[in-house]
Amino acid sequence: MAGALGLVRGAALNLATGQAILRRNTNDSLVNLARRNQNLVRRQLVFITRLERDEPDAEVLASLFELDHLATRMRRNAESLLVLVGEAPARRWARPISVNDLILAAISEVEDYPGVALRRVNGAQVTGSVIAELAHLLAELIENGLHFSPSDMEVEILGRRTGDGYLIAAADHGVGMSPAALDRANAKLRGEEQFAANVSTWAITPP
Repeated sequence: MAGALGLVRGAALNLATGQAILRRNTNDSLVNLARRNQNLVRRQLVFITRLERDEPDAEVLASLFELDHLATRMRRNAESLLVLVGEAPARRWARPISVNDLILAAISEVEDYPGVALRRVNGAQVTGSVIAELAHLLAELIENGLHFSPSDMEVEILGRRTGDGYLIAAADHGVGMSPAALDRANAKLRGEEQFAANVSTWAITPP
């Protein structure tokens, strides 16, 4: 009996070890893929910027701007993948920027950016080391608001100083949340419940 239990424990340990190695290899592969995508998109953005700078035709320039915007969104998707596998984005700012510039950077990374209205934003500076993460988070919130709002309603962005910090609000006019769902979301934000990663079911539509 003891021998049989030992065999079972050994098999369970081998299985757990194999699964851990598989997860680590999968994670490393995802990180490698995201970094490669990030590098390609960075080179693409540099090339598009050079074309924009040298293009005199207004119509062609508008098309290049749209291409620039698509590449910027691709960069955010690569960074989202890095966040999901626990890696930090490679982008870093050495110097602080204004809150206004931070919000504009976030707006540039969403698809329906014309539907975003920048309202009153009190002046403040954002430390360089957190700019990438904040811009990424704000872009996700803005895009979520745009996705769940009627096409004729804007998502409004406001920024103001508070007693002990700074508040940025992304206000939309979408379907909203039930009181129970709002309570659960706030509990997760307070660290009282764990977040569960759900696969996005947003529709992918052709251009």
